Amino acid sequence: MRYIIKNIVFLAAYVMVLPSGLVVNMEKRFNRHAETLFTLFAQFWALIPGLPGCYLRAAFYNQVLDYCHRECYIGFGTICTHRDVKIEKNVYIGPYSMIGSSWIKESSLLGTRVSVLSGKAQHEMGEDGKWTAFNPDKMKQIHVGPRAWLGEGVILMADVGETCLIGSGAVVSSNVPPGIVGAGNPFRAIRKVKG
Repeated sequence: MRYIIKNIVFLAAYVMVLPSGLVVNMEKRFNRHAETLFTLFAQFWALIPGLPGCYLRAAFYNQVLDYCHRECYIGFGTICTHRDVKIEKNVYIGPYSMIGSSWIKESSLLGTRVSVLSGKAQHEMGEDGKWTAFNPDKMKQIHVGPRAWLGEGVILMADVGETCLIGSGAVVSSNVPPGIVGAGNPFRAIRKVKG
């Protein structure tokens, strides 16, 4: 019975966000790099509180991201900054997180205020001595392995392997192999996951 109720609620949310999803997908059809309307609606749906907001965000992202499973939790204030995101089943993304180009695999947990950047080489120094603007061609999709856990305030610029535990406030700029527990700025591995 609970499964049926969840499906009905998701369907209702899907219908509610359908107009915004259609507009965003039309924008993509005309210009694959254009994300003005995507950003507008991602920010709008991020501000709906409580459980209704979680369903509405999941339904919106289900329509406009590369992939978003309907059984995920996307907390209040959380924004996917680009369409090039995949969110698999049973993923939890805490409130106020910023999710760039990434593939968040099944049963991963991302704490509050986690930032997943779209790689670490999106800007470069121009010939005029100024930093260049964002260039979508320089984005790198960051992979978060299945059952990984990223603590509050983690800044992620590189891949994290399966079952990793990344401590709160860590800044991860190099790939982390599966089964590592670590923390710090810069990130340092502490030990292997017991299991």
